[in-house]
Amino acid sequence: MPAAQTGTGIRRWKLLSRWNWHTVMPNQHVLALSDPALGLDDEIRGAWYLHPTDDLLEEMAVMVQEQVIRLGLSNDQILFYGSSLGGFGALGMASLLPGSSAIAEIPQIDVSQWPSPGSIKAMENRVLGKTFSEHRIDHPEMVDVRDRFKKSNLIPPFLLVSNETDMSIAIQQDFMADVAMAALPRVGQQRMLLTNHVSGHAALAQLEALALIEQWSERAELTRIEAVRLESIT
Repeated sequence: MPAAQTGTGIRRWKLLSRWNWHTVMPNQHVLALSDPALGLDDEIRGAWYLHPTDDLLEEMAVMVQEQVIRLGLSNDQILFYGSSLGGFGALGMASLLPGSSAIAEIPQIDVSQWPSPGSIKAMENRVLGKTFSEHRIDHPEMVDVRDRFKKSNLIPPFLLVSNETDMSIAIQQDFMADVAMAALPRVGQQRMLLTNHVSGHAALAQLEALALIEQWSERAELTRIEAVRLESIT
């Protein structure tokens, strides 16, 4: 799942992040998902799957489920992976397809708390047509992962990868505590992996990310990779 677009110039809303990874993943089927909400306005860099009325993650989950059935696979063979905006989406998607898992790198948990006033204002003006506070009244699941889990009535297996200098680390840690206390059905384990291999709002290097994906694929569980410090909430 994609991160927000960077740089200047024309936006490509059909952004397929890391699509070239499929060339080094011979043991997996790879489906690259864009952020459909980017098509609502060509001036925004990321839209976090927001829409004034439609639940785009739910619609995407239906599409993914169709592909899984066509391939003769089961939901426990699905892993959603993304960083930042894509990490927010990966957590939400995993809750919509029971049995699937997510690896979410440096994700936003509550989009309205993303510390980028310009991005927040752009989403409110160009995508929602209202403030986040107003949108949350009718569609809290589009704004906050915790509300997504509540609507799905499921906490999926996930690995949240971050570092102590990411700008959203405090919110991510609060999220893990909330997940641990939530009175919702859950599948598998929910873990947080803190690494010193990157700092700030940055994702793991490709080889490390692929190592996590490969380990999940081989063991069907989300555990640790070599030389990365693991923090687990039970």
